[in-house]
Amino acid sequence: MFDLRSLLQKSIERAGINKQVEAHQVVRAFNELSPKILGDKLKDGVMAINVRDKILSVACLSSIMAQELRFKEKEIIDALNEKFEKEVVKKIKYVL
Repeated sequence: MFDLRSLLQKSIERAGINKQVEAHQVVRAFNELSPKILGDKLKDGVMAINVRDKILSVACLSSIMAQELRFKEKEIIDALNEKFEKEVVKKIKYVL
């Protein structure tokens, strides 16, 4: 009997879309973690857009929200890397 998860992983590898799938997972993880790390006030003002070359791009509604996010940058990066058990994000880029 085949495990669905392993079949899906093999299909992703065969298609050569590992990086794209992982980038999507990182974006989703940030959007799930942000309310816990940033609090309810900021969670609606920030949203991860994409990951490229281990740089997470995050859209912010204002420069104030971007500044608050900068204060928590190390905590966010550490939480994401811990969740994936490897370095998936080195830096966060803020998009206003």
